[in-house]
Order: sequence, then C-alpha cells, then structure tokens
Amino acid sequence: MTSVGRLILMGVLALGCAWLVVRTAMVNSVDQGVAVLVERFAPGSPQVDLAIASSEFVADGGGQPVATPEIVRRGHDALRKSPLAAEPFLFDGAAAMAAGRAPVADRLFAEALRRDPRSQLTRLLLYQNLIGMGRYERGFRELMDLARLAPALVGPLAPQLAKLAVMPEMQASLHRTLRLNPAMHDALLLELVKARTDPSVILALADPIRRTGPKGRPPSWQGAFLNSLIVRGQVAEAHRLWRRFTGIPAVDGIFDPDFERRVAPPPFNWILADGGAGVAELTKGEGLAIEYFGRQPAELARQLIVLEPGRYRFSARFSTEEADADTGLEWRISCARSRIVLGALPVPGTGGREVTAPIVFDVPDDCAAQILALRGTPRDSGGASHAKIRGLGLKREGAQ
Repeated sequence: MTSVGRLILMGVLALGCAWLVVRTAMVNSVDQGVAVLVERFAPGSPQVDLAIASSEFVADGGGQPVATPEIVRRGHDALRKSPLAAEPFLFDGAAAMAAGRAPVADRLFAEALRRDPRSQLTRLLLYQNLIGMGRYERGFRELMDLARLAPALVGPLAPQLAKLAVMPEMQASLHRTLRLNPAMHDALLLELVKARTDPSVILALADPIRRTGPKGRPPSWQGAFLNSLIVRGQVAEAHRLWRRFTGIPAVDGIFDPDFERRVAPPPFNWILADGGAGVAELTKGEGLAIEYFGRQPAELARQLIVLEPGRYRFSARFSTEEADADTGLEWRISCARSRIVLGALPVPGTGGREVTAPIVFDVPDDCAAQILALRGTPRDSGGASHAKIRGLGLKREGAQ
C-alpha cells in the first residue's frame, strides 16, 4: 500500500462511535474526581495512579485516546509497584502507535491483552494498529473477538468496517474472519446494502449464505438487499437470489399460502402489520389472524409475487366475527411498478362461518411482479373488524 493509501486508510479507521461507546464504559468505571480524592489518602498507590492515568487517557471523547508523557509516567510508576498491571502496556502501545512505531505497539498491545484479555480499548487499538500494518486478517480477528466480548459494539463498528469492506485488498481477509461472528457479519452486510454497495461485493462477503439469523429468522440484510434490487428494476434477479437464500427451488405463485410461518426473507414472504392501524399475526395451525381497528386505511399483510402474463384464479378461505357484509377488509392484487389494481376480493362478514371466495384476474405483459395485499378501509358504520384467513389459492386458468 502506498503512503497516501495508508493515510487514507488510517482516516477510515477513525474509531468513531465505537470509541465513544468504549470511552463511556471506561469513564463510568473510573471517575477521575474520585481517584484524585483517593490519592490524598493513599499517595503513591498503584491502583490510584492507574485510575487517574486511565481516566486522563480517555478524557477527550472527541478523538482517539492519547497517551501523554504524564500518562505514560504514571503507568510506569504503577507497574513498578504492581508488576501484573495491564494498563501501562496499553499506554505505551498507544504512544508507540502515535509515534509511527507500529511493530513496537503490536508487541505492547499483545502483552496488555495477555494480562487483561477482556480490555475492549486494547483490542480496539490493536485492531487499528494491525490494519495500518497491513496485517488484515489478524486485525479483523481481533475485531470479531471484540464484538463477541462486547455485543453492544457491533452496531457502532459495522459502519467503520463497511468502509474497509469495499477495498479489494481487504475483502479476502474479511471474508475469512466474518464467519467468526455472525452478528457482526449480518450488521456489516446490512450497512453495505444501505450504502448501495455493488451487489457482487455483498454476495461475495455473504457467501456461504446463512438461511437463519437470531431467533431462527432470516438475517435482516437479506430482505433489505432484495428490496434494493427490486427498486433498481431487477425483480427476476431478486427472485433468483431469494430462492438461493432460502434453498427453495421454485414457488408456485404464493409462498406459504396456508400461513404456516415458513422461514424466508421478505418481500417474497409475508410482511405483516403490527402497529396503530391493525395487527396481523401468524397462528400455527389456525392461519392468519387479523385485527383491523378501522380508524385509518392500512395494509395488513403483503407479499411480492412473480406471475407470468395470463389469466389467474385467486381464492381465499376465511371467517369473520362480523355478520355485516362490509368488514372493510379486501384482498388486492396490483402491479408492483405501476400500482394498477388487477383484481380485488372483498372479505365480507360471515358471522363465524368459514367460506371460500374466488376472483379471476389478468396479468398484462408489462407487469413483471405483483403485490398481493390484504388491505383495510374504514367502514361507514365504523368499528373494528376481526378475521381468520385459513388459506389462499392461486392457479393459472386453463392449467391442469
């Protein structure tokens, strides 16, 4: 890497929000004012020297920690009285890094970590030093360990890591280490999607694709990534990648038409409302439970589907608590790009009886993807509506 490139890289490595999180934790645990008072009662105590030096080390929250000569002196004084202390090596390492002596800083940070393996700040500075030295894989490993020890740092670190992920010389090392921390992996990929990074870079770093994330749900970056492709008009590519992410070879119209809570990312899976206008909830074995409050228009359930041009029959099996013909609920199929409505199936009141109702609609040539949505519209009579959707059907007319 050229000297100019290294300077640019070091600018990218500014610790930013991650440093602020670590600093806050350190300041909360080491209060300088208390340490000064304690020093009056225990002059020369190594614990007090280290407390004062540590609080001064992180005192400037606006930038990177600075090991001044006074901080280094306090650390050396404390080390003579407390030979197992880790902080003096942290201070010396920071001073060496600031002076451009990266190999010396590396050895000092390694010793500080040997003495205190849970030190977040030491790992953060060691990571920065290693990346600046061009030792990318070891640096990223330290970062993954840091994020594992301090999960609160995943969010602040991900944007910084995303800036490195677009550098070709970083990608192989980063790819090898991301699997060590799935939470950081997902957070980084989401940041890259937000930054509109080239899809090939995102997919290269994502491989091998994990189908589930925390709590058995699809990783959050996948839905965001697919939506970004759809916004660009790449519906077919988004659908192909959705099948790759899920391992599902093909979908015949609607995914999870019986509402069995199958695991797959949106938008080719159900997106359900859970807010002030109404609630849609998947209930295993009972279908989709709808509670529409009836105060404002709302989209309660939605899925993007991909149908070829032609005529189709859509049906819904449902029951409602209301006996009135008008519940304010309606299934609607529209073109994703133009929003032209292709067909609408009202959900009338059934008084608790389960019924099946169909409609027929046509998909035109210029409608590459369609939105299937359950919508609620306030009724003239007012009031809430409750329904259970047991299952949906979608079949091309004339197909066997």
